[in-house]
Amino acid sequence: METRRQIWKLVKLFTKFENHFLLFIAVNLILWIIALISGVKDLNSWPMYITLSWLAVLVIHCLVTYFKFQKNQEKI
Repeated sequence: METRRQIWKLVKLFTKFENHFLLFIAVNLILWIIALISGVKDLNSWPMYITLSWLAVLVIHCLVTYFKFQKNQEKI
């Protein structure tokens, strides 16, 4: 029973990261389309700051997920 709970915990952990990643892709795609339509030609513009900031948060989330996964996998 405990093993099943731990496996379910790992599935939820990965699913949260996967949802975060897909949201990152979707929102940034929309932001860049808006920027291109509005005439932004310089890469050093507002969508770049949003993308890079969110990417940093996403990398941290990825690392946290990886290390939690490793920690919980050892318990199974």
